Amino acid sequence: NAHTIGIRPEHISISTDKGDWEGVVGVTEHLGSDTFFHVSCPAF
Repeated sequence: NAHTIGIRPEHISISTDKGDWEGVVGVTEHLGSDTFFHVSCPAF
């Protein structure tokens, strides 16, 4: 099952530390002023 969430860019950071969620960006889509990341997240 796929889930869709919205996150403001100022709340995203890349870290090597463990956090609440971990994922791997598989696809990045640049659509005008928006950018969408498709992330594989084992927690979901």
